[in-house]
Amino acid sequence: MNNNGENKLENKDEIKIEIEIPTIILNVVFILVAIYIFILYIKDKNFHTVPCYNMIIITLLLFFDNVLRIIPIGNNQTMQYIQAFILVFFDKVLLNILTIQAIIYYLGVIKTKIYYANEKVIYISSFVINLIIAIILTSLYIITNGKVKYGVYWYCGDNGTNLKKIIDSTFIGVLMAINFFCILILLIYISGKKRKASRGEIEDLGYCHHFTRVLLMFFVNMLTFIEQYLIIYDILYNYGINIDLVYLSTCLIIDLFYTINKTIYDETCVIFCHKNIKKPKNILMEETTSSKEDDDDNMIRSESWDISMK
Repeated sequence: MNNNGENKLENKDEIKIEIEIPTIILNVVFILVAIYIFILYIKDKNFHTVPCYNMIIITLLLFFDNVLRIIPIGNNQTMQYIQAFILVFFDKVLLNILTIQAIIYYLGVIKTKIYYANEKVIYISSFVINLIIAIILTSLYIITNGKVKYGVYWYCGDNGTNLKKIIDSTFIGVLMAINFFCILILLIYISGKKRKASRGEIEDLGYCHHFTRVLLMFFVNMLTFIEQYLIIYDILYNYGINIDLVYLSTCLIIDLFYTINKTIYDETCVIFCHKNIKKPKNILMEETTSSKEDDDDNMIRSESWDISMK
């Protein structure tokens, strides 16, 4: 009996190690990718624009989130609460930023004049609102539910009530609705432009590329919100799926989608291949000066939009 008991314990420990090692490896890979992308964003002045700040924030946010998840806190109660608070806070900020990106892209394309007349105000106000919402929700969860340990890190606990599930479900539902509306309108709008360009009625300003980009944004954002529901209602856990691996994989996809673009690729070629990339003539920038009066033809024409959405 003792030998069987010891073997069972050993098997449990082995399973735990098998689960934690891939998680830690994925964390490390993600951290390295985030550091590299952040260095490129600092190095290339083309990224020093307001629309690119959200992408830099996403990279930094996910970087610190992954670093915190592999740092053992020990028995210090204060540090455990701090770690739990920060991780929950980062999760809420990330979901808000995905929604802000959809809203800003919608305004930049559909409401071009309004967007560029209030660009800084839109970014600053959305950033402040994002922080306020994240702080309120995180504080409420930590105060009412406390903390619990997941693997090597501490996170918000579950006191057995449905309060957290109800608030989280409502919060994510609202964000999903906003994303769905903004991205659907964008797809319809760009699809119309793409058809006109194919008939030669208007100049093709890369509508096919932008349609693909927006469609991918739809899938990335929506799958992220759906995953949150699967986590909230323990569906992934009930099927024996490692939640950390799924979450980290999603974070990596988000980071790569929102931060990797042609400019990053070109800069990487210069660094590792010593290959000078000849930049093509920027048609979008030239068109800005030629038809500013037409909202329909103002789509994604500033350099900041061209870089951030390539």
